[in-house]
Amino acid sequence: EGSKLQCPIICCATTGDRPSNSEKNVMAWKEVTSGSFHFQLFKGGHFLYTDSPSEIMPWIGKEIVERLK
Repeated sequence: EGSKLQCPIICCATTGDRPSNSEKNVMAWKEVTSGSFHFQLFKGGHFLYTDSPSEIMPWIGKEIVERLK
């Protein structure tokens, strides 16, 4: 097992995504960082960011701004 990342990780998943991108699998990213981990589950499919950007982009922007403080 290698060293952990020392940076925050921001992850999201959707309720209608493929099994490889399930909430459980995405939450596993928490184990690869010693930094903070931020997760959000959205209703929608794999392409939510293009199908309905107004639902996901504000959260992504807020998370990035918060981590840069």
